[in-house]
Amino acid sequence: MGTADRQYQDEGYRMRAPAMPPVTKWLLIINVVVFLADVMSGGYLTYYGTFAVRTGLFGGHVWEFITFQFLHGSVGHILFNSIALYFFGPLMERWWGNWKFLAFYLLSGVGGALLYSLLGLTG
Repeated sequence: MGTADRQYQDEGYRMRAPAMPPVTKWLLIINVVVFLADVMSGGYLTYYGTFAVRTGLFGGHVWEFITFQFLHGSVGHILFNSIALYFFGPLMERWWGNWKFLAFYLLSGVGGALLYSLLGLTG
């Protein structure tokens, strides 16, 4: 087979990375938008969305189990979380499907909040 017969030699052929799956893409976008909004508001979102045992578990603020997952304390925090999501999210989303991956992502965050509470790391 000559080089001209190879598919990648065609001018119309392009090797592309597969598109980012939708849930992973939107989770990354939401994380960045929430971080920027929090920084620009002077920490308003962190103040009202951070998980705390007395409000989240005992005060009825159940939304804190979800909202705190999208809050980040520093540029390094969001950077490394986003890198992990960028590399592992597409693999898991393609393997499990969109809805199972989203459920896994959110339930992992809820589990993290509960573990955080059990270890007594929050007020």
